[in-house]
Amino acid sequence: MNLVLLFSFIFEGIISNFVCVSKPLFTLTALVIAYPYYNSSKEYFKMCVFFGILYDIVYTDTLFINGILFLGVGLITKKLNYYLVNNLFNSSIILIINIIFYRLCIYFILLLSKNSFLNLFSSIYLSVLINLIFLYILYFIITNIRKRIKN
Repeated sequence: MNLVLLFSFIFEGIISNFVCVSKPLFTLTALVIAYPYYNSSKEYFKMCVFFGILYDIVYTDTLFINGILFLGVGLITKKLNYYLVNNLFNSSIILIINIIFYRLCIYFILLLSKNSFLNLFSSIYLSVLINLIFLYILYFIITNIRKRIKN
Protein backbone atom coordinates (compact mmCIF):
# COMPACT_ATOMS: atom_id res chain seq x y z
CA MET A 1 0.00 0.00 0.00
CA ASN A 2 2.94 2.30 0.51
CA LEU A 3 3.59 2.09 -3.24
CA VAL A 4 0.03 3.25 -3.91
CA LEU A 5 0.58 6.21 -1.57
CA LEU A 6 3.90 7.04 -3.22
CA PHE A 7 2.41 6.76 -6.71
CA SER A 8 -0.50 9.02 -5.72
CA PHE A 9 1.88 11.53 -4.17
CA ILE A 10 3.99 11.75 -7.35
CA PHE A 11 0.94 11.67 -9.63
CA GLU A 12 -0.52 14.60 -7.70
CA GLY A 13 2.55 16.68 -8.49
CA ILE A 14 2.30 15.85 -12.18
CA ILE A 15 -1.45 16.48 -12.47
CA SER A 16 -1.31 19.74 -10.54
CA ASN A 17 0.68 21.18 -13.46
CA PHE A 18 -2.14 20.41 -15.92
CA VAL A 19 -5.36 20.89 -13.92
CA CYS A 20 -6.64 24.14 -12.46
CA VAL A 21 -6.94 22.63 -8.96
CA SER A 22 -4.09 23.89 -6.79
CA LYS A 23 -3.82 20.59 -4.90
CA PRO A 24 -5.69 17.63 -6.41
CA LEU A 25 -5.37 15.74 -3.06
CA PHE A 26 -4.64 12.34 -4.64
CA THR A 27 -2.51 11.48 -1.62
CA LEU A 28 -5.56 12.00 0.57
CA THR A 29 -7.55 9.73 -1.76
CA ALA A 30 -4.88 7.05 -1.49
CA LEU A 31 -5.04 7.30 2.31
CA VAL A 32 -8.79 6.58 2.17
CA ILE A 33 -8.32 3.61 -0.17
CA ALA A 34 -5.30 2.21 1.69
CA TYR A 35 -6.75 2.12 5.21
CA PRO A 36 -8.44 -1.32 5.04
CA TYR A 37 -5.22 -2.91 3.78
CA TYR A 38 -3.03 -1.88 6.72
CA ASN A 39 -2.57 -4.50 9.44
CA SER A 40 -2.39 -1.98 12.27
CA SER A 41 -3.81 1.48 12.84
CA LYS A 42 -0.47 2.60 14.24
CA GLU A 43 1.30 1.82 10.94
CA TYR A 44 -1.47 3.60 9.01
CA PHE A 45 -1.24 6.71 11.19
CA LYS A 46 2.54 6.77 10.76
CA MET A 47 2.03 6.79 6.99
CA CYS A 48 -0.54 9.59 7.31
CA VAL A 49 1.89 11.77 9.24
CA PHE A 50 4.84 10.82 7.01
CA PHE A 51 3.05 11.67 3.77
CA GLY A 52 1.57 14.79 5.36
CA ILE A 53 5.01 16.10 6.28
CA LEU A 54 6.36 15.04 2.87
CA TYR A 55 3.42 16.92 1.34
CA ASP A 56 4.39 19.99 3.37
CA ILE A 57 8.00 19.81 2.26
CA VAL A 58 7.37 19.16 -1.44
CA TYR A 59 4.10 20.92 -2.28
CA THR A 60 3.62 23.70 0.29
CA ASP A 61 5.71 26.18 2.19
CA THR A 62 4.42 25.03 5.54
CA LEU A 63 5.74 22.46 7.96
CA PHE A 64 3.63 20.08 10.05
CA ILE A 65 0.27 21.58 8.98
CA ASN A 66 -0.46 18.83 6.47
CA GLY A 67 1.15 16.28 8.76
CA ILE A 68 -1.44 17.14 11.39
CA LEU A 69 -4.29 17.44 8.86
CA PHE A 70 -3.43 14.09 7.24
CA LEU A 71 -3.42 12.52 10.70
CA GLY A 72 -6.89 14.04 11.19
CA VAL A 73 -7.94 12.55 7.85
CA GLY A 74 -6.59 9.20 9.03
CA LEU A 75 -8.59 9.40 12.26
CA ILE A 76 -11.77 10.27 10.37
CA THR A 77 -11.14 7.45 7.90
CA LYS A 78 -10.58 4.94 10.70
CA LYS A 79 -13.72 6.02 12.55
CA LEU A 80 -15.91 5.93 9.43
CA ASN A 81 -14.48 2.57 8.31
CA TYR A 82 -15.53 1.17 11.67
CA TYR A 83 -19.17 2.02 10.91
CA LEU A 84 -19.22 1.55 7.13
CA VAL A 85 -18.51 -1.54 5.04
CA ASN A 86 -15.50 -1.24 2.74
CA ASN A 87 -16.91 -0.73 -0.75
CA LEU A 88 -16.72 1.87 -3.49
CA PHE A 89 -19.78 3.85 -2.42
CA ASN A 90 -18.69 4.13 1.21
CA SER A 91 -15.14 4.98 0.18
CA SER A 92 -16.62 7.82 -1.90
CA ILE A 93 -18.54 9.11 1.12
CA ILE A 94 -15.43 8.92 3.32
CA LEU A 95 -13.41 10.72 0.65
CA ILE A 96 -15.95 13.55 0.33
CA ILE A 97 -16.06 14.00 4.11
CA ASN A 98 -12.25 14.05 4.26
CA ILE A 99 -11.94 16.56 1.41
CA ILE A 100 -14.45 18.88 3.09
CA PHE A 101 -12.61 18.48 6.42
CA TYR A 102 -9.22 19.15 4.80
CA ARG A 103 -10.40 22.14 2.72
CA LEU A 104 -12.26 23.70 5.68
CA CYS A 105 -9.21 23.39 7.91
CA ILE A 106 -6.93 24.88 5.25
CA TYR A 107 -9.50 27.64 4.63
CA PHE A 108 -9.63 28.59 8.30
CA ILE A 109 -5.85 28.55 8.49
CA LEU A 110 -5.66 30.77 5.42
CA LEU A 111 -8.38 33.13 6.68
CA LEU A 112 -5.52 35.22 7.96
CA SER A 113 -4.71 35.99 4.34
CA LYS A 114 -8.34 37.04 3.67
CA ASN A 115 -9.34 34.12 1.46
CA SER A 116 -12.93 34.34 0.18
CA PHE A 117 -15.75 31.87 0.77
CA LEU A 118 -16.13 31.47 -3.01
CA ASN A 119 -12.55 30.17 -3.17
CA LEU A 120 -13.42 27.62 -0.48
CA PHE A 121 -16.51 26.38 -2.33
CA SER A 122 -14.74 26.09 -5.69
CA SER A 123 -11.77 24.29 -4.15
CA ILE A 124 -14.07 21.75 -2.44
CA TYR A 125 -16.15 21.25 -5.58
CA LEU A 126 -13.16 20.76 -7.89
CA SER A 127 -11.34 18.55 -5.39
CA VAL A 128 -14.35 16.30 -4.91
CA LEU A 129 -14.82 15.84 -8.66
CA ILE A 130 -11.23 15.05 -9.53
CA ASN A 131 -10.68 12.87 -6.46
CA LEU A 132 -13.82 10.81 -7.02
CA ILE A 133 -12.57 9.98 -10.51
CA PHE A 134 -9.17 9.06 -9.08
CA LEU A 135 -10.81 7.02 -6.29
CA TYR A 136 -12.80 4.92 -8.77
CA ILE A 137 -9.74 4.20 -10.87
CA LEU A 138 -7.57 3.38 -7.86
CA TYR A 139 -10.29 1.24 -6.25
CA PHE A 140 -10.67 -0.95 -9.33
CA ILE A 141 -6.92 -1.28 -9.82
CA ILE A 142 -6.32 -2.31 -6.20
CA THR A 143 -9.29 -4.71 -6.16
CA ASN A 144 -8.10 -6.42 -9.33
CA ILE A 145 -4.54 -6.71 -8.05
CA ARG A 146 -5.76 -8.18 -4.74
CA LYS A 147 -7.93 -10.72 -6.63
CA ARG A 148 -4.99 -11.78 -8.81
CA ILE A 149 -2.72 -12.16 -5.79
CA LYS A 150 -5.26 -14.40 -4.04
CA ASN A 151 -5.56 -16.65 -7.14
